[in-house]
Amino acid sequence: MKTLLLFSLIFLISCVSAYARYGETLEELEKRFGKGSKQSYLYLKPPAEVVYNFKMNNIYVSAYMVDGKCDKIVYSSTGGKEFTEDEILNFLALNGQGHSWIRTDKPKRFDNKTTDIPNRSWYRDCMKVVAYNYHNRDITIISLDYIQKEMDSEKKAKEAKEAKEKMKTDGF
Repeated sequence: MKTLLLFSLIFLISCVSAYARYGETLEELEKRFGKGSKQSYLYLKPPAEVVYNFKMNNIYVSAYMVDGKCDKIVYSSTGGKEFTEDEILNFLALNGQGHSWIRTDKPKRFDNKTTDIPNRSWYRDCMKVVAYNYHNRDITIISLDYIQKEMDSEKKAKEAKEAKEKMKTDGF
C-alpha cells in the first residue's frame, strides 16, 4: 500500500512538473509543450500581447504573454473533470518560484491595491502574485501588475467610449 501511494505521488509530481510555469518565455513554453496555438487577436484583452494555448495530459494551459514572459497562466481540466486538492496544491508549488502560498477566503489588499479575489484563492508571500480557483475546474495564476494593467486598460476604454458619446451629443 505504501509503495502504491509513493508511486502515485511521484507520478503526480512528474506530470505536474511538465506544465507551464508563471514567468516563462515562449521558448521555454515551446520546449515543454511543442508549438502552441496562438489565440485570435479578436479575443485578446490588454495587457496580454498574445495568448498561447497548449494541451497536455488532459489539461489545457493558456499562457498570457506580457513583455515576452508568461504573466498570467490558466490551467483548465478537460471534460468538466474537477482538479483534486492535491493537484491544485501542486500547481501552486510549481508556480511558487521560491515563495510560499497563503490561502485566503476574503478579498485582500496588495501594494495599496484592493483586488476582488474569488473565495477560493491564494497569494504568494511576496504579495505580487495571486491564484484563484473556480469550481475546481481551473486555476488561474496572475501577477497583480497584470491585474492593475487590465483595470487601467478597461478604465481607458470606458473613458474613450464616454468621450465619443459626449462628442455625439455635443454635435461633433
